[in-house]
Amino acid sequence: MSGPAFAPCATAGPDAGRLLLERQVERLAGEVAEATRRLARALEDKDRLGRILNSVIETLEAGVILVGDGGRPLAHNAAARSMGAVHPAADGWRLAGCLPAACAQGRVEGRPLRPAGDDGPAWLVRSTPVDLGPEGRAVVLLVSDVTETLALEERAHRRSRLENLGRAVAEIAHQIRNPLGGIELFASMLIDDLADRPREREIAEQILVTVRSLSGTVTHLLGTVRGGRTVLRASDLVALVEEVVASVRPIAEARTVQLEVAAPAGPVTAPVDGEALRQAVLNLVANALDVSPPEAVVRVTVGRAGETAVITVDDAGPGVPERDRPRIFEPFWSTRPDGTGLGLAVVERVALAHGGSVRVGRSPLGGARFELAVPVDGAGRADREGDEA
Repeated sequence: MSGPAFAPCATAGPDAGRLLLERQVERLAGEVAEATRRLARALEDKDRLGRILNSVIETLEAGVILVGDGGRPLAHNAAARSMGAVHPAADGWRLAGCLPAACAQGRVEGRPLRPAGDDGPAWLVRSTPVDLGPEGRAVVLLVSDVTETLALEERAHRRSRLENLGRAVAEIAHQIRNPLGGIELFASMLIDDLADRPREREIAEQILVTVRSLSGTVTHLLGTVRGGRTVLRASDLVALVEEVVASVRPIAEARTVQLEVAAPAGPVTAPVDGEALRQAVLNLVANALDVSPPEAVVRVTVGRAGETAVITVDDAGPGVPERDRPRIFEPFWSTRPDGTGLGLAVVERVALAHGGSVRVGRSPLGGARFELAVPVDGAGRADREGDEA
């Protein structure tokens, strides 16, 4: 009988098992090394994206603040610091006083906040809650400075109401001009007829002068509210104010109102359109007299504040409530039942034509304070002409 066709395999020894184990270890080590490399690349990408995100957040014009459960800022960007949305404290950083309430409101976009009052910046705050996982919850505040945006909106609104004023005054001027023309014609004829009666002729001449002056005022007013050419000449505002006050002093005396002028000893000179500014000051003083009780004081102050000349009119009347101040210069809007709402609109138009402004506030006398400011260098949209008027 012949032997087997093949020899049996030798039994695997310890060396073979060790070799197999080493190969498995090498394979696992390779996989671990590859996983480590992938993790390192992922961490590098995460760090890189984190740095990019931080750079983007740091360059945002809006303030970004991460606020923890206790109302303490956990992180913030440069804009939040520069605008004052966060400020340093002894134990870290603190939110501006107006912001903690926004953290509890969820996602909001309401009325702008005024952290420094009406004269300061305006912030629009958006609040979004975020989940930090085991570290709890937080709120992201996005604080945008909308001061310039609101100013642009106000300028657009102002232009709109001044256009309305121009149309209204044009209609009023048209209705007044025709009767004035007739009165002027009849006064001229009356002067001729009274050639032999000096006293009556003088009265007729005064009527003619007054009518022509009124006609000129209507024409100038029409040009002012329509945005016509405003000519600036260097003028002494103290003399201008004293002239206006002198013209209305009989009215003040008849109402037993004390009319005062407070001004420096020397002139306060600024390039202005004298007739337009005179009309604006007259409107402010007339309004003050209208609301003043008997024996009260109306004080007109002239001065300088840096590069601005300021004419202030104070009264002891009821004042202008804060809720009404945003509308006080709108045409045809008045706090008085018998008011036309045109006087203060004209004042604002004159101020803007000079590159200046007019503001209303509370007077130390107890009533309203109006501040009419014009630049002493004539920086505005008006044309400049000549020497001192």
